[in-house]
Amino acid sequence: MRSHEEERRAGGACVILHSTTTNTLLFVAPLIATPHANPFSFIFAYHSVLVDLPAETLLAYLFVQRTHEKVSENQAINGDLPRHVRENIDGTRSLHFTLTVHFPSPFTSRLFETWQTWSEIKSKNGLKKYAMGVVPIKEYPGSYENNAGDHKFTIGQTTGVYIIQEVAPNVCRWTRIQNVELNVKLPQSALNFLNKTQLGWANEVQERFRRNDGVVDKELRDALIQRTIGVSEEAARELRKQQLTEDQEAAFKVFDELPEEGWESLESPHASVKMEMHHKASLGRAETTADCTAEEACAWFFEFCSNERRRRGFQAGDLARLEIRRQEKESRVNEKTFALVTKMPRPLKNTEFVFKNILKRNEDGSVAGGIGRGAKDGRLDEAIAKALYRIPT
Repeated sequence: MRSHEEERRAGGACVILHSTTTNTLLFVAPLIATPHANPFSFIFAYHSVLVDLPAETLLAYLFVQRTHEKVSENQAINGDLPRHVRENIDGTRSLHFTLTVHFPSPFTSRLFETWQTWSEIKSKNGLKKYAMGVVPIKEYPGSYENNAGDHKFTIGQTTGVYIIQEVAPNVCRWTRIQNVELNVKLPQSALNFLNKTQLGWANEVQERFRRNDGVVDKELRDALIQRTIGVSEEAARELRKQQLTEDQEAAFKVFDELPEEGWESLESPHASVKMEMHHKASLGRAETTADCTAEEACAWFFEFCSNERRRRGFQAGDLARLEIRRQEKESRVNEKTFALVTKMPRPLKNTEFVFKNILKRNEDGSVAGGIGRGAKDGRLDEAIAKALYRIPT
């Protein structure tokens, strides 16, 4: 087994997990070897999705292999082909998992033998975070049963890491990076199909545990309020002390000196909403009263990719509405980056907006959100989006 430094020099990404109980390295294994020896027998999957489950519950679902549900599903797909699970290997919280996947004739079925374990990760924001790793059984440093010689199957290998991050008490983000070596040369069409199948697992897990969209959206807003805006006086004071970055300050400075005159009233689709336009400054503004707290209203605006807003956006003709994830060390709890592709009537091109939503608490106690400018994609028209919403308490 090569050292972590040897893997780093070899140019491959690694799966690295430590035991939180013994503080020892559980395993290190190459995740992506470049270049690959046989690209026509290799499939790769990456996804990052929200799942309507607590982080620890999703970890248990992914890790535990002996459930009646999983046994029944495997029986329906792979019949009586070998499937074995050995748990608590050598007194650790890891397992050996043997799975044989049925392949149609003329191919032989694939036998995968893996070592799997998990670890809790300390998170800067205090939210629960777990990592689960999957590597070929040969990476296990102790003894293990070798089932390959007992059956006439082709040996396959898989390596992967799953990161499960709490977003709200009953919602988590599941990020998966995994490759599979099939040890057979397949046509590109077959590889494309298998890759889609790998990515389809994310949709399957999402749908399996999907709860009411409105309930989930509220849980996400409540968690956002708790972490960023704060509802108590103490939390509000603490938030006001937090300094914005230069980019965040710039997003709000644009609106420091709004014109006082030259606003023209617009016909509003709702009687309770006052709408005005300043044609010279190319600005619009609206004002209304909502039956919710300032924090709830601000959280609704901030969560641009909530279930409700995605559904309404697609019904209105949006082609894409995505949250752009950033590395944890670069991310801030009061900022998110989004991308929106809007369908435009002919002869106009479809337009892409890339923007940041930013939250802050003002000195007077009001809550404000800013929207940064957009970016350009070579295939789409560039658009600039700037906005400010200020919600008094």
